[in-house]
Amino acid sequence: MAAGAAKAAGADEVWTTDLLDLPLKIALDAGVDRTVRIGTDELPDQYFDVALEASGATVAVGPALAAVRRRGVLVQLGMFPPGPRPAELSGLVAKEIDVRGAFRFDTELDESIGLLAGTGVLDPVITHTFDLSDAVAAMDVAADPASSGKVVLRLSDS
Repeated sequence: MAAGAAKAAGADEVWTTDLLDLPLKIALDAGVDRTVRIGTDELPDQYFDVALEASGATVAVGPALAAVRRRGVLVQLGMFPPGPRPAELSGLVAKEIDVRGAFRFDTELDESIGLLAGTGVLDPVITHTFDLSDAVAAMDVAADPASSGKVVLRLSDS
Protein backbone atom coordinates (compact mmCIF):
# COMPACT_ATOMS: atom_id res chain seq x y z
CA MET A 1 0.00 0.00 0.00
CA ALA A 2 2.79 2.44 0.87
CA ALA A 3 4.59 1.66 -2.39
CA GLY A 4 1.40 2.20 -4.39
CA ALA A 5 0.82 5.49 -2.61
CA ALA A 6 4.39 6.59 -3.34
CA LYS A 7 3.89 5.78 -7.03
CA ALA A 8 0.57 7.62 -7.11
CA ALA A 9 2.18 10.62 -5.41
CA GLY A 10 4.73 10.87 -8.21
CA ALA A 11 7.82 9.04 -6.97
CA ASP A 12 10.16 8.46 -9.92
CA GLU A 13 11.17 4.97 -8.87
CA VAL A 14 9.62 2.68 -6.26
CA TRP A 15 11.05 -0.59 -5.03
CA THR A 16 9.42 -2.99 -2.59
CA THR A 17 11.17 -5.42 -0.28
CA ASP A 18 9.71 -8.29 1.68
CA LEU A 19 10.61 -11.58 3.29
CA LEU A 20 7.91 -13.46 1.33
CA ASP A 21 7.20 -14.00 -2.38
CA LEU A 22 3.45 -13.20 -2.43
CA PRO A 23 3.78 -9.58 -1.22
CA LEU A 24 6.49 -9.05 -3.84
CA LYS A 25 4.23 -10.40 -6.60
CA ILE A 26 1.39 -8.16 -5.41
CA ALA A 27 3.73 -5.15 -5.43
CA LEU A 28 4.79 -5.87 -9.02
CA ASP A 29 1.14 -6.28 -10.05
CA ALA A 30 0.42 -2.90 -8.42
CA GLY A 31 3.13 -1.23 -10.51
CA VAL A 32 6.30 -0.95 -8.44
CA ASP A 33 9.49 -0.78 -10.47
CA ARG A 34 11.42 -3.53 -8.75
CA THR A 35 11.22 -5.98 -5.86
CA VAL A 36 13.89 -7.37 -3.54
CA ARG A 37 13.47 -10.37 -1.28
CA ILE A 38 15.25 -9.63 2.00
CA GLY A 39 17.63 -12.43 2.94
CA THR A 40 17.98 -13.58 -0.68
CA ASP A 41 18.49 -10.50 -2.85
CA GLU A 42 20.58 -7.39 -2.18
CA LEU A 43 19.47 -3.78 -2.08
CA PRO A 44 21.84 -1.32 -3.72
CA ASP A 45 24.06 0.58 -1.30
CA GLN A 46 23.19 4.27 -0.75
CA TYR A 47 20.70 4.33 -3.62
CA PHE A 48 17.47 5.80 -2.21
CA ASP A 49 16.69 9.32 -1.04
CA VAL A 50 13.78 8.00 1.03
CA ALA A 51 12.94 4.52 2.31
CA LEU A 52 9.68 3.49 3.96
CA GLU A 53 10.05 0.50 6.27
CA ALA A 54 6.54 -0.87 6.64
CA SER A 55 7.06 -4.45 7.79
CA GLY A 56 7.99 -3.93 11.39
CA ALA A 57 10.52 -6.76 10.95
CA THR A 58 13.77 -5.92 12.73
CA VAL A 59 15.75 -7.74 10.04
CA ALA A 60 14.54 -5.16 7.48
CA VAL A 61 15.93 -2.09 9.28
CA GLY A 62 19.63 -2.71 8.56
CA PRO A 63 19.17 -3.23 4.80
CA ALA A 64 16.91 -0.16 4.62
CA LEU A 65 19.49 2.01 6.36
CA ALA A 66 22.26 0.70 4.08
CA ALA A 67 20.17 1.46 0.99
CA VAL A 68 19.45 5.09 1.98
CA ARG A 69 21.82 7.75 0.69
CA ARG A 70 23.87 9.95 2.97
CA ARG A 71 21.52 12.46 4.64
CA GLY A 72 18.55 10.52 3.29
CA VAL A 73 15.34 9.69 5.16
CA LEU A 74 14.08 6.44 6.62
CA VAL A 75 10.39 6.47 7.58
CA GLN A 76 9.42 3.73 10.02
CA LEU A 77 5.80 2.74 9.34
CA GLY A 78 5.91 -0.87 10.53
CA MET A 79 5.07 -1.44 14.17
CA PHE A 80 7.64 -3.51 16.04
CA PRO A 81 6.51 -5.98 18.70
CA PRO A 82 6.96 -4.76 22.29
CA GLY A 83 10.34 -5.14 23.92
CA PRO A 84 13.94 -4.64 22.85
CA ARG A 85 14.88 -5.60 19.30
CA PRO A 86 18.43 -5.82 17.95
CA ALA A 87 18.99 -3.88 14.73
CA GLU A 88 21.99 -2.79 12.69
CA LEU A 89 21.99 1.00 13.18
CA SER A 90 25.56 2.05 12.35
CA GLY A 91 24.46 3.66 9.07
CA LEU A 92 22.16 5.96 11.00
CA VAL A 93 25.05 7.93 12.45
CA ALA A 94 27.67 7.36 9.75
CA LYS A 95 25.41 8.66 6.98
CA GLU A 96 23.45 11.18 9.09
CA ILE A 97 20.16 9.58 8.13
CA ASP A 98 16.96 11.22 9.33
CA VAL A 99 14.69 8.56 10.87
CA ARG A 100 11.02 9.42 11.24
CA GLY A 101 8.30 7.43 12.86
CA ALA A 102 4.87 7.67 11.28
CA PHE A 103 1.71 6.27 12.79
CA ARG A 104 -0.22 4.91 9.83
CA PHE A 105 -3.79 5.63 10.77
CA ASP A 106 -4.16 9.37 11.14
CA THR A 107 -5.02 12.10 8.65
CA GLU A 108 -3.83 10.15 5.61
CA LEU A 109 -6.72 7.68 5.85
CA ASP A 110 -9.15 9.85 3.85
CA GLU A 111 -6.50 10.46 1.18
CA SER A 112 -5.79 6.73 1.02
CA ILE A 113 -9.45 5.88 0.56
CA GLY A 114 -9.69 8.45 -2.21
CA LEU A 115 -6.64 6.98 -3.89
CA LEU A 116 -8.04 3.47 -3.71
CA ALA A 117 -11.44 4.59 -5.02
CA GLY A 118 -9.99 6.72 -7.82
CA THR A 119 -7.78 4.13 -9.49
CA GLY A 120 -7.54 0.41 -10.04
CA VAL A 121 -3.76 0.41 -9.66
CA LEU A 122 -3.93 -0.92 -6.12
CA ASP A 123 -6.57 -3.58 -6.87
CA PRO A 124 -3.93 -6.39 -6.78
CA VAL A 125 -3.32 -5.58 -3.11
CA ILE A 126 -6.78 -6.96 -2.20
CA THR A 127 -6.39 -10.72 -2.48
CA HIS A 128 -9.52 -11.89 -0.67
CA THR A 129 -13.04 -10.62 0.00
CA PHE A 130 -15.37 -12.21 2.56
CA ASP A 131 -18.95 -11.61 3.67
CA LEU A 132 -19.26 -10.29 7.21
CA SER A 133 -20.74 -13.64 8.27
CA ASP A 134 -17.36 -15.21 7.39
CA ALA A 135 -15.32 -12.77 9.50
CA VAL A 136 -13.52 -15.52 11.45
CA ALA A 137 -12.37 -17.20 8.24
CA ALA A 138 -11.32 -13.79 6.90
CA MET A 139 -9.17 -13.17 9.97
CA ASP A 140 -7.57 -16.61 9.62
CA VAL A 141 -6.64 -15.84 6.00
CA ALA A 142 -5.42 -12.33 6.87
CA ALA A 143 -3.14 -13.77 9.57
CA ASP A 144 -1.07 -15.58 6.93
CA PRO A 145 0.99 -13.07 4.91
CA ALA A 146 2.38 -15.86 2.73
CA SER A 147 -1.08 -16.48 1.26
CA SER A 148 -2.87 -13.11 1.47
CA GLY A 149 -2.43 -9.43 0.86
CA LYS A 150 -5.23 -7.22 2.13
CA VAL A 151 -8.40 -9.04 3.18
CA VAL A 152 -11.69 -7.15 2.87
CA LEU A 153 -14.91 -7.78 4.76
CA ARG A 154 -18.03 -7.04 2.71
CA LEU A 155 -20.50 -5.37 5.09
CA SER A 156 -23.53 -5.55 2.78
CA ASP A 157 -24.64 -6.83 -0.61
CA SER A 158 -24.78 -3.35 -2.13
